[in-house]
Amino acid sequence: MKGDKSKLFYEYYRVWQECRPAYFLLENVGKIKDEDRRIITELLGVEPIRINSALVSAQNRDRWYWTNLPDACAPIDMGITLDQFVPGGQGAALRNQVTPKGVLPFTNVRKDGKSNCVVASYVEKLNGVIVDGVFRHLTAEECELLQTVPVGYTDNGLSHGQRLKLLGNGWTVDVIAHLLSGLTKVKLQQHPFAQAA
Repeated sequence: MKGDKSKLFYEYYRVWQECRPAYFLLENVGKIKDEDRRIITELLGVEPIRINSALVSAQNRDRWYWTNLPDACAPIDMGITLDQFVPGGQGAALRNQVTPKGVLPFTNVRKDGKSNCVVASYVEKLNGVIVDGVFRHLTAEECELLQTVPVGYTDNGLSHGQRLKLLGNGWTVDVIAHLLSGLTKVKLQQHPFAQAA
């Protein structure tokens, strides 16, 4: 909660207190420290929901979501695998391993049919795919599919690296759509914004 990026939570909290929105949504990584998760939970007054984007996409993206949206819960598993987008593809990453002969590269192949998480601090070697025994990097279009945004959505003059950073900093659209779907059950006349009109 003291790092440069984590300080943003306190800014979020300040704005949340000032505005008191009818509904809110906050996301953080699945590997957040227990103490930090407890602090956020206490300040926002709601228990987080743990959702892995793997339920609605072909990537492993474990996240915590704090929200007061109606009926918020994890989506059902859609059974989506990477080979549905990349025929014969297996998620993989190039890693370094310390051995008696020194640091040697090796390919870590996923066995769950998913890709590694699309992250903003994208390092080319972290996200890849093996097809017919050959490793290659994921394309920006494939990362768009993993984040469940339309293909070409980030193709607006950005470099490949900028597109990947944008996608890595974003939410998996189908997870957010699922969480927001509870709003369809809120009657307009009961909605706090309708009372102000």
